Amino acid sequence: MKNQILKKRFLKAGIMIVLLVAADQITKIVADIVLAEKTISVIGDFFQLDLAYNPGFGFSMGTGWPQWLSMAIKILIPLSAALFTFFRLKASDCTRLEALSLIIADGRCLW
Repeated sequence: MKNQILKKRFLKAGIMIVLLVAADQITKIVADIVLAEKTISVIGDFFQLDLAYNPGFGFSMGTGWPQWLSMAIKILIPLSAALFTFFRLKASDCTRLEALSLIIADGRCLW
Protein backbone atom coordinates (compact mmCIF):
# COMPACT_ATOMS: atom_id res chain seq x y z
CA MET A 1 0.00 0.00 0.00
CA LYS A 2 2.73 2.45 0.99
CA ASN A 3 4.69 1.65 -2.18
CA GLN A 4 1.67 2.34 -4.40
CA ILE A 5 1.07 5.68 -2.72
CA LEU A 6 4.73 6.62 -3.16
CA LYS A 7 4.70 5.51 -6.80
CA LYS A 8 1.68 7.72 -7.50
CA ARG A 9 3.29 10.67 -5.77
CA PHE A 10 6.60 10.20 -7.57
CA LEU A 11 4.72 9.95 -10.86
CA LYS A 12 2.96 13.24 -10.07
CA ALA A 13 6.30 14.78 -9.07
CA GLY A 14 7.86 13.56 -12.31
CA ILE A 15 5.04 15.07 -14.34
CA MET A 16 5.42 18.34 -12.43
CA ILE A 17 9.17 18.37 -13.14
CA VAL A 18 8.63 17.77 -16.86
CA LEU A 19 5.97 20.50 -17.07
CA LEU A 20 8.07 23.03 -15.15
CA VAL A 21 11.16 22.33 -17.27
CA ALA A 22 9.09 22.65 -20.45
CA ALA A 23 7.56 25.95 -19.27
CA ASP A 24 11.03 27.23 -18.34
CA GLN A 25 12.46 26.36 -21.75
CA ILE A 26 9.48 27.84 -23.60
CA THR A 27 9.78 31.15 -21.73
CA LYS A 28 13.52 31.25 -22.53
CA ILE A 29 12.84 30.69 -26.23
CA VAL A 30 10.13 33.38 -26.24
CA ALA A 31 12.45 35.81 -24.42
CA ASP A 32 15.22 35.13 -26.95
CA ILE A 33 12.86 35.87 -29.83
CA VAL A 34 10.96 38.85 -28.39
CA LEU A 35 13.79 40.57 -26.51
CA ALA A 36 16.60 39.84 -28.99
CA GLU A 37 17.18 43.41 -30.13
CA LYS A 38 14.93 45.56 -28.01
CA THR A 39 13.92 46.42 -24.48
CA ILE A 40 10.23 46.38 -23.61
CA SER A 41 8.99 49.11 -21.27
CA VAL A 42 6.28 47.77 -18.98
CA ILE A 43 5.97 50.74 -16.61
CA GLY A 44 7.86 53.55 -18.33
CA ASP A 45 11.51 53.68 -17.28
CA PHE A 46 10.68 52.15 -13.90
CA PHE A 47 10.15 48.54 -15.06
CA GLN A 48 11.61 47.23 -18.30
CA LEU A 49 12.21 43.78 -19.77
CA ASP A 50 15.68 43.28 -21.19
CA LEU A 51 17.47 40.13 -22.35
CA ALA A 52 20.33 39.01 -20.09
CA TYR A 53 22.15 35.71 -19.67
CA ASN A 54 23.43 34.34 -16.36
CA PRO A 55 26.43 32.03 -16.87
CA GLY A 56 26.53 31.04 -13.20
CA PHE A 57 24.00 29.88 -10.63
CA GLY A 58 21.46 32.04 -8.85
CA PHE A 59 22.60 35.65 -8.57
CA SER A 60 25.64 34.86 -10.82
CA MET A 61 27.42 32.76 -8.20
CA GLY A 62 30.13 30.59 -9.72
CA THR A 63 30.43 32.68 -12.88
CA GLY A 64 34.20 32.23 -13.12
CA TRP A 65 34.21 28.52 -12.31
CA PRO A 66 35.28 25.92 -14.86
CA GLN A 67 32.38 24.55 -16.88
CA TRP A 68 32.91 20.97 -15.66
CA LEU A 69 32.57 22.11 -12.03
CA SER A 70 29.39 24.09 -12.71
CA MET A 71 27.93 21.11 -14.59
CA ALA A 72 28.82 18.71 -11.77
CA ILE A 73 27.19 20.93 -9.15
CA LYS A 74 24.06 21.43 -11.28
CA ILE A 75 23.72 17.65 -11.52
CA LEU A 76 24.80 16.62 -8.01
CA ILE A 77 22.64 19.00 -5.97
CA PRO A 78 19.25 17.98 -7.45
CA LEU A 79 20.32 14.33 -7.61
CA SER A 80 21.39 14.27 -3.96
CA ALA A 81 18.16 16.05 -2.94
CA ALA A 82 16.14 13.49 -4.89
CA LEU A 83 17.96 10.51 -3.37
CA PHE A 84 17.78 11.92 0.16
CA THR A 85 14.07 12.60 -0.14
CA PHE A 86 13.38 9.26 -1.82
CA PHE A 87 14.88 7.31 1.08
CA ARG A 88 13.50 9.58 3.82
CA LEU A 89 10.01 10.22 2.44
CA LYS A 90 6.99 9.00 4.34
CA ALA A 91 3.86 8.03 2.42
CA SER A 92 1.90 10.87 4.01
CA ASP A 93 4.47 13.59 3.32
CA CYS A 94 3.33 15.14 0.05
CA THR A 95 4.75 18.62 0.72
CA ARG A 96 8.36 17.42 0.67
CA LEU A 97 7.81 15.66 -2.64
CA GLU A 98 6.33 18.79 -4.19
CA ALA A 99 9.21 20.88 -2.86
CA LEU A 100 11.68 18.35 -4.24
CA SER A 101 9.99 18.57 -7.64
CA LEU A 102 10.52 22.32 -7.68
CA ILE A 103 14.18 21.97 -6.64
CA ILE A 104 14.87 19.43 -9.35
CA ALA A 105 13.02 21.43 -12.00
CA ASP A 106 15.01 24.54 -11.10
CA GLY A 107 18.37 22.81 -10.77
CA ARG A 108 18.14 20.78 -13.96
CA CYS A 109 19.19 23.47 -16.42
CA LEU A 110 22.56 22.51 -17.88
CA TRP A 111 22.64 24.87 -20.82
